[in-house]
Amino acid sequence: MGKGTRLKVLHICYMDGKGGAAIGAYGLHRAMLSKGVDSTMLVVIKTTNDPTVRCVSSPARWLRLLIHKMESFLLLFQRTPNKVTHTLNILPTGLHRLINRTDIDIVQLHWIGKNTISIGEIAKIRKPVVWKMPDMWAFSGAEHYTIPGETQRYKAGYTHANRQKEYSGLDINGFVWKYKNWCWRNRQISIVGTSNWIAECASESALFREQQVQVINNPIDLELFRPVDKFEVRRRLGISETRRVILFGSWHAGLDRRKGYDKLMDAITSLAKLRKEKDLLLLIFGAEGRPMTAYFDLDRYSSGIEEMYLGELPHGNELRDAYNAADVYVTPSLLEGFGLTAAESLACGTPVVCFDTSGLKDIVDHKKNGYRAQCYDTEDLAKGINWVLNQDSATLSREAVRKAQDRFNRDRAVASYLHYYRKILAADHQGNDG
Repeated sequence: MGKGTRLKVLHICYMDGKGGAAIGAYGLHRAMLSKGVDSTMLVVIKTTNDPTVRCVSSPARWLRLLIHKMESFLLLFQRTPNKVTHTLNILPTGLHRLINRTDIDIVQLHWIGKNTISIGEIAKIRKPVVWKMPDMWAFSGAEHYTIPGETQRYKAGYTHANRQKEYSGLDINGFVWKYKNWCWRNRQISIVGTSNWIAECASESALFREQQVQVINNPIDLELFRPVDKFEVRRRLGISETRRVILFGSWHAGLDRRKGYDKLMDAITSLAKLRKEKDLLLLIFGAEGRPMTAYFDLDRYSSGIEEMYLGELPHGNELRDAYNAADVYVTPSLLEGFGLTAAESLACGTPVVCFDTSGLKDIVDHKKNGYRAQCYDTEDLAKGINWVLNQDSATLSREAVRKAQDRFNRDRAVASYLHYYRKILAADHQGNDG
């Protein structure tokens, strides 16, 4: 990059919308554009009309789909209690050749599952690589998260000795980890954790403990996600002003038990016993376009609390209004690399209740802008919801907005990335000169 030349950044992500990782990647791309960075995004699935987002060719998309089907079949030979998303990314896509033909300065990786780019091809990129990690896949095996109570094999490396007895069949997680270790053994990859927790995990991992690790929280579009008139929003949604509204939402809650919907329902059942008033409404968005009741046996729940389902909401005014309609937003996830919806809720002035876990610790300040319940105590989660509902809403709302504006603004995020990029480019230039 010459003196006075705009920094050129290429963001690589599977999608540019739908889901926290993709929305976070696209949000960072737009934030960089707004600050004068020559930023481009390359995706497999394009959901926006943004001309600064490029999509791989149709044949390349079909190739990835075929590879994904093959890898999904292979994963059947590994039997595991961990039902989070698993990704292999072991077959070539050719994407590294496209990247190497560009004149960009920095390659920024985001969520690259479903064969966006293969493990081996990452090592062949002839540009400095920064990886913003939305989850644990980069330093784990095939799994995107290690579930609570599971052996953290990523710390010592995947061996036969540290494979839990609950696992059987092929050790595909171990194979994928060893392949990463072999491909990346001489490759410098600069790591960005979207939370202190994910950065700490990367620093403790056998794969990345020698690499640079930086913490930069995801930026939030504070012009979009902001407080609006709660009563006007409720009027449009047909919700009474006197209802106490509990909001829950996730893009994959019905299919991903890590999102904790069953924990929420246990907490709601307990909450109904804590409150004498019959004024609660559980407002739900997301879940692949189907009501959450389609995924869970609700016969075990007897809360009597009314549910209202908003469906899949676009990442815009409708989602902002959902946050604003609520008195409290609950994110009962067992693990989150960051927790985008929690941060957006704070930006709208709606306090958040969560478990005291992972990336959510960077977002929710206990009894200041929300409540962090003991892991994974649904009784305490219920107490947290009740605590928020009994507090002065104006005070909690003010603290929520302040936290979002101070911690998750675009200026802060982009400035941190630019500083990190320049350090990496200076070190790369010095190394090439040497």
